[in-house]
Amino acid sequence: MEIESPKAATGPILLIQANFFDCGGFAIAIFFSHKLADASTVGIFLKGWSATALGHGDKVVPVFNAASEFPPREFSTQRPAVVLEKAKPVVKRFVFDGSKMAMLKSKAASLSVPQPTRVEAVFAVIWRSIIAAWKSNSGVSKHSVLAQSVNIRKLIDPPLEENCTGNLVGYLAAKTEKESETEVRNLVAQIRKSKKEFAENQVKRFRDKNAFEMLCEYFKEAGDMIRRDDINFLITTSLCNLGLYETDFGLGKPLWVTIPTGSSKNIVALIDTSGGGGGGIEAWVCLSEEDMAVFERDPELLGFATPNPSVLDPVKWRSAL
Repeated sequence: MEIESPKAATGPILLIQANFFDCGGFAIAIFFSHKLADASTVGIFLKGWSATALGHGDKVVPVFNAASEFPPREFSTQRPAVVLEKAKPVVKRFVFDGSKMAMLKSKAASLSVPQPTRVEAVFAVIWRSIIAAWKSNSGVSKHSVLAQSVNIRKLIDPPLEENCTGNLVGYLAAKTEKESETEVRNLVAQIRKSKKEFAENQVKRFRDKNAFEMLCEYFKEAGDMIRRDDINFLITTSLCNLGLYETDFGLGKPLWVTIPTGSSKNIVALIDTSGGGGGGIEAWVCLSEEDMAVFERDPELLGFATPNPSVLDPVKWRSAL
């Protein structure tokens, strides 16, 4: 099924396809409806499936009580939706190797954020380079907004169980208004500030009876910002730290886990690099053709990231098979 197909909204909530190769390896593709599952739920599902395949199904037990915490609501199709521009983007992969992560985090550190996470650091350097590309092509410096999905399981009070399934995400927005704010350390500070504000002001509202209305307000605000000509809007998500490389269906752990990309520009998705244990991050970046042409040549970006390197170490590949 195509990711942007109308059937994705009305068809099956879960699709799995297995492809077996003559070399003895195989690939598994999974499609989950976002109405039912967020990235954490996909991770829970895969770890539970893996544990069951190995005869340890009791080690990872999904929890299905989210509906009792957040009772279902009638969702009106008349409510405003975030409509992204349907323009075929250029999609490219950039790998931030674990060996360079300490250097990147050092560059991203500041008095306000002395110890940035690797995800914050990677998002910041990518955001900086995209802002530079936008300015180079448009000739003007606009306000920029980075929207990021957030797992709310541990943030709300009381927290939900770690293996609680559902589409349990909130959304934060980091903003820049001055050109001086576009240095990597300043962008990290803006991302961390937005997280703090989200935790202090928004998370408590998820326990409120009007939580649904709050989310609708967010989507309306996001839609309004996307349509504004004086703001550049970047949508981001991270699938790092979900343990996807620990899944084993009885034939070994995966050599590579990746994610699909959509049909809209100005989207960045992060996932752990091959093996999952080296601390590296793989970034999938979707931009317009003209913005990508500038972005992929940015010296600061290329100081930390390698454009589309080989996915697998040949020695590791042979030993795994």
